[in-house]
Amino acid sequence: MSLFCRILKERKDYNYFKFYCNIVEEEKSVSDRCQKLDYEIQGKELLKHLEKNKDLIHDRAIEEIDWVCKNAKNFRMYLNTLKLVYVILDCENKDMKNVSWEEFCEVCEKINQLKSSYLDNIFN
Repeated sequence: MSLFCRILKERKDYNYFKFYCNIVEEEKSVSDRCQKLDYEIQGKELLKHLEKNKDLIHDRAIEEIDWVCKNAKNFRMYLNTLKLVYVILDCENKDMKNVSWEEFCEVCEKINQLKSSYLDNIFN
């Protein structure tokens, strides 16, 4: 089982990464805040799904549970990977509020290259 996933380097990924950066830089109590951020981001994605498919949904509560069951594991891997990008850039002493799209993509590419050879073997 892997804790991480490949990042496709889409603007949405960069925007969520910057969202993390802004909050983490403001809040110094990181562990609780990161979990809240995870829930907040997952909630946004769930709401997008519900809005996009509103005409097809017969029972919103069942749809919410179904979406979470289908997406929770992959979403956790996605958020873990965004945090790993943050850690790498922070270790490089980058000014996290000013990380560029190019810097973000460069780290994502490195993570994607190392995923199957190293990252998938963490905690195995």
